[in-house]
Amino acid sequence: MINPHLHQSSRNGTKAVLQLRKKRLSMGLPFMINTEEIEKNTCYLEYPDGTITKVAVSKSGIEFQTLEKLSTLEANELRTSFSLI
Repeated sequence: MINPHLHQSSRNGTKAVLQLRKKRLSMGLPFMINTEEIEKNTCYLEYPDGTITKVAVSKSGIEFQTLEKLSTLEANELRTSFSLI
């Protein structure tokens, strides 16, 4: 049986992430999507215009190098897989 406190904590975490995403995008800032499904030191950045790029993170963690821009279909599939839409 799933621990009800753990389940509630997970829901609260998901809600917080969704709120942060909405806030950042509404401020004109990108939202970082991290996943272990892609190479180390890479992530996705979602922009307010709806585009998503796959980027490599510099060693300093401050700069990004764009590796690819996802198609509209790929971006929507990524959002769906992370329950962002």
